[in-house]
Amino acid sequence: MKSKNSLAISDEASGPLLRARLATLVSVERWKFAGLSKIFTSLRSLIPTGGTLPKEIWLQRHRFLVGLTWFHAIIIALLGPLLGYTWEFSFDALSKDGTIPHILLESSIIALFAALASWRRIGPTLKAILVALGLTTSSAIFVHLSGGYIELHFHFFVMIVFLAFYQDWIPFGVAITYVALHHGFVGVLWPQKVYNHPAAFESPWTWAGIHAFFVLWAAAGSLIAWRYNEKAYALAETSAKETEVALERIRALYEINVAVTSTLDLSATLNILAEKINNLLTYSAVQIWLANDRTGVIERAACWNMDEAEWKRRKLSDTPALIKEAMANKRPVMAQNVQADPRILDREFYRKQGFVSYLGAPLLVGGEVLGVLVCLTKEERHFAAHDIQFLSVVASQAAVAIQNAQLYEKTRDQAVALEKSNRSKDELLQVMARQKEELSRLNAGLEIEIAERSRARAEITAKNRDLETLLYVTSHDLREPLRAIENFSRIVHDRYKDRLDEKGQDFLRRVIQGAQRLNHLLDDILALSRSQRIGPPAEVVDGEIIVLEALKRLDAKISTTNAQIRVAKDFDGLRVDRTWATQAVYNLIANALKFTRDGEPPDIEIEPYRSNGSNSNVAGITVRDRGPGVPKEHAERIFQLFQRAVGREVEGTGAGLAIVRQISERHGGNAWVEQRQGGGSEFIITFSRS
Repeated sequence: MKSKNSLAISDEASGPLLRARLATLVSVERWKFAGLSKIFTSLRSLIPTGGTLPKEIWLQRHRFLVGLTWFHAIIIALLGPLLGYTWEFSFDALSKDGTIPHILLESSIIALFAALASWRRIGPTLKAILVALGLTTSSAIFVHLSGGYIELHFHFFVMIVFLAFYQDWIPFGVAITYVALHHGFVGVLWPQKVYNHPAAFESPWTWAGIHAFFVLWAAAGSLIAWRYNEKAYALAETSAKETEVALERIRALYEINVAVTSTLDLSATLNILAEKINNLLTYSAVQIWLANDRTGVIERAACWNMDEAEWKRRKLSDTPALIKEAMANKRPVMAQNVQADPRILDREFYRKQGFVSYLGAPLLVGGEVLGVLVCLTKEERHFAAHDIQFLSVVASQAAVAIQNAQLYEKTRDQAVALEKSNRSKDELLQVMARQKEELSRLNAGLEIEIAERSRARAEITAKNRDLETLLYVTSHDLREPLRAIENFSRIVHDRYKDRLDEKGQDFLRRVIQGAQRLNHLLDDILALSRSQRIGPPAEVVDGEIIVLEALKRLDAKISTTNAQIRVAKDFDGLRVDRTWATQAVYNLIANALKFTRDGEPPDIEIEPYRSNGSNSNVAGITVRDRGPGVPKEHAERIFQLFQRAVGREVEGTGAGLAIVRQISERHGGNAWVEQRQGGGSEFIITFSRS
């Protein structure tokens, strides 16, 4: 017999054990629930949404299925004479098997479904239901006419697969329900109408279940293919949207640049900037903070879509921490919730205005920080990396415009101050004062002109540098979605081309080709931009070396096209940048390889060019082809950017000859085209002689 002390000890020990056991049971149940939830989510991802087909593709598939319904109506009508059914002209013959009027009645039912499905006044869902009824009814008629042959039951399976083309649950469900009713209701009450063997007559439910099993698996296979199609369409749509966003941002930068260069007034420039940025970016409000060029204090300059008077009159004990951080680090700063962020000095103001998220980008010009561009949203937002990068580019562009306006205002104030000083001259020395004033005015004008020219050169250099940065950043931003478009399109084409029709595969090929062409176009634009900064060439290079290097780079293309290349001797020494001169000759030879006559292999001659006229200080290279030639009216236009003498049927971006012209001009030469005797073209590029 246990004592009271031993019972107490037992109770104390059992408490923790019981709690530990309960905790273990709870964790096991949670694990089971999480596992079931994960399985449910995986199964749900296999089930298609339905109703997501684009209208044009849905109409194409609907026309095909309506045509298939008409085809069944015609085939059923022809079966009567082919099977030797009798003509019996009576009302009873319409319901009598083995008569032509009866089979014509059944055919007319299918034709009625096809005709109604073509009626424009009814909606697409009802049209699809009518097609589903027509095709499944055709299957039932074939089974009935064959006397229940098992082989003709496969017609139901095939029609289920065809009806999955709609990618719509309603007609698909109607078809499945029809098969269930036919095999369940008709097959049980009148098994002789559905089956042709005694086993099915004795156990109709068993055979109905067997058929249902195969119908459901056919439906499951169709649903899986349907789901994969939905995923492919969604992926293509996402890639297209990303490309559209990138292009929209390029247009936005262009619009901002056009707007801010329309005036040099600082106040007008700030208002235009705030308005354009607010309209072009998906933010709720914009602020511009600028450093006072006299005191260095950060001041509130302009805002948009918020109460400017209240924003400017509120007193701040110090420069906002986020503004100082952006200017000190020269990097963008973010606050996901300004109403709660401890770095914000006036959180109450932002609560009153309803602003939540904050993104500030420094206004940088050549390493100098002019201020901060701030964008605010009225909903909490996590700023993505591409949003921050794009706003930084916008801020850099805006900083150049602000600096130009500030310099203009300084110049204007200095001119006004000088004019007031000159007016205060003593009347007694009026003549001398006028002479001095005239001399001062002339000197001031000369100094302003010299300063303006120096500033203009500096501004042009800075703008070219910013333009190059802009081109690099925008091309980089474009390449990411372009790679995604090309790579995912190739994945879809490689993995699912057997499940796509010919038009779908053609669409994918077009997407891939478009992405590749745009990628080549970005390369050519960057090459053209870099060629504008070619410095004075100091190296003397033999023209033959340039030609051979260009041919070596084109060796694969020459072998593929079976081109005949003839290179002359005795090229002159050319004072050129070897890399860029080789690029120019490469472009001319590559151009000649693309243009042939009547499908013949390219026939190209490369010779030195020597001027016999007044300009004997230049020498160059001539590339002749036997292509279709260039009409005289297009001889100058083809050297302009994006101008071509042919359509898109010949590959190219329209920038190759523009790059050739740019390189030749930077070397003190020129580039042009002439018609070749006997057909074809002669492209000549010249450089300064050694």
